[in-house]
Order: sequence, then C-alpha cells, then structure tokens
Amino acid sequence: MRRVLSASTCAVLLSLGALPVFAQYDEDDTMRDHERQDARYYERYRDDDGKKDEAVDPTTAEIEEFLALADEAIRDRNYRADSSDLYRVQSDDPRFDTQAAVALLGAFRGYFETFWTDRTQLAPYEDRSRVFLFYSFYKFNKLLTGDWKFRQMRPQGHYREAFDVITLHTDAGDPAFMAGALVHEAAHQLVARRIFTEGGRPSIWLSEGLASYFGYTLLDATGTFRTGEVGSQSAILYRGVKVKPSRSSQMPKRLIRLVRDSLANDEEGDRGLLETLVGQTSADEFYGSRAPLNYGASWLLVHYLFHGDDGAHAEDFVRYLELEAGGGGGPDVFFRETGLSRATLDRDLAGYAKQLKVR
Repeated sequence: MRRVLSASTCAVLLSLGALPVFAQYDEDDTMRDHERQDARYYERYRDDDGKKDEAVDPTTAEIEEFLALADEAIRDRNYRADSSDLYRVQSDDPRFDTQAAVALLGAFRGYFETFWTDRTQLAPYEDRSRVFLFYSFYKFNKLLTGDWKFRQMRPQGHYREAFDVITLHTDAGDPAFMAGALVHEAAHQLVARRIFTEGGRPSIWLSEGLASYFGYTLLDATGTFRTGEVGSQSAILYRGVKVKPSRSSQMPKRLIRLVRDSLANDEEGDRGLLETLVGQTSADEFYGSRAPLNYGASWLLVHYLFHGDDGAHAEDFVRYLELEAGGGGGPDVFFRETGLSRATLDRDLAGYAKQLKVR
C-alpha cells in the first residue's frame, strides 16, 4: 500500500543570502533570515484552492526515473563527481570540490554514529547516498519542485525523503555556510534512515532541531566535530574562492538573540514559547511568519536537552525520541518523559541561551 505524504515531510534548508555571485556579499545580505524563506517555499506546495498538494511514496521505477533526470540535469562541461562507499557527490559548479564534500559527509556520518553510541541503537543503512549540488538555480529548482515560477525565494538545500536524495544550490549565498548546509541535510537523511524507521515521523520542531543541532556543531580545523560546542564549520568546499569559516557562526548567534528576546517579552502568554512549539502539528504553523523563531527555539531546545544542566535531561530526551520514532510522541508524552516543567521551561531555556557560547 502506498503511503500518502504531504509536502511538509520534505526537509528544507534555505540560504542566508540570495546573491548571484560570491563576490558581492555585504553584511545585511549574508545575515538575512534564511528560515523566513521557508514560508514562501511551503506556499509552492499549495494548489489554486489553497490546499496542500499530496504525493505518494514513489515506486522503484519512479525513483530510477528521478535519479536519471538528476544525472542528466547536472552533467555539463563543468561536471565533476566523486564517490566513496557511502556517498556519491555530483556537481556542475566548476568551483565546487566534490572530493572535499565526500570527505566532509564521510566524517559527519562517522561522527553521527559515534554521537549516538550509548544513546540509542541506530538502524543499519549502507546504501550509497546520492548528493546533487547544482550551480544553476534553474536546474536545482526544476529538479526540486517541478517547473514552478522562481518568485523571490532561493532554497539552498533539501533532503527529499521519498527519493532519499540530497540536493543543494552551491551559489545560494556565502560559501562559508555550505559546509553547515550540507551537514544539515545529511543529518535529516540519517535521522530519517537510522532513527525513524519504525513507522513514526519526527515532529517538525524535532526534525529541524536535530538537523540544526548537527549543522551548527563546531567543526574545527582538524576536521573534528566537537560535541556540544557551537561555532564555525572549517571545511572548505570551493576551489579558488575566498572563504571565511568564522562567518558561519553568525546565524547561531543571531538565533540565540532572537529566542532570548522572545522569551524575555513572553510573547506566548500562558502557554509559553516552547510548549507552543512542541505542540505544533503542521508545516503551516512552523514555516509561517514566525519561522526564524521556530527554527531557533527548536535548535536551542534540542541543545538544552542534550547538554543543559550538565546533561541531566539527555537520557530522558533520547527515550522520548525513541517513542516518537515508534509513533508515540506528542506534547503530553514529551513533558511526561522528559520530566520538564511546562511552567518553567521557557525560563530555563532563557538562562541556558544566555550562557551558551558560540565560537
């Protein structure tokens, strides 16, 4: 039986800048709210009656057809590709270093496995992952969502779960953000394939919170992911392009400020920001006008659950994660299993955000 999926099950990362060339960045453009673009992206899944388009799990033939289309679209005179046992990375960007991308993805996959050791058992996943990195936004956009008008949005990355394919636009913004974007999408894939394998689906806050957690994890100059540390990603994925890895730490800093300001202003009233977030059940809620705040709160909540109060909540959080992976999640279960207080969680996270360092 083919399972009906709404478009909201697709994982998206939007660029911080929408600039045509790397040489024209300025501070305002690179610091633009990339999450806010998700609202526009989500609107593209609506039909003329305002209803979300629906899709069903593709057949093997449809998956093969999709991959053939991607292979055909990405091959031109600038085409290059590199592979390992676990990843095949293809790009039509003459500046992009596919070998470096394969190395980064391999390092992250190894880190992902190490991270979950003694936390939860991962499902086996030995398929070679397909990653397409398009220099041409036209080709990236056509493959990603069909032949729609571009409008004003410029999505940077996307994990299409039904096809198990990662696509990114390599010219979407400052090159310093590409390593984090690639890790973000790879995290979506590994969470889906190695944790949520028993019929459950991650709630949106949990899906984006986990992907952002890994995407903002500090990657030092030795290529080591530093668990619990937030900061820049040092991997250089472009040849002949000036890259400042330190710029990649700007977004987590900005999200921390955004969440702290919201918590200080008590915008949610009686329910509180985090109770409202955990209770969100639709993409309309998450990717609406408050998308940047939702992203930031999701990421900080996941970080707090793993590392806050000297890791006191980590075991309870993983237990909840396993329940949600089995289809048994929801806000009541979340607060019951984690033992967190609805009344004090906003205050606790505000204190945590205040002391969280970004390197």
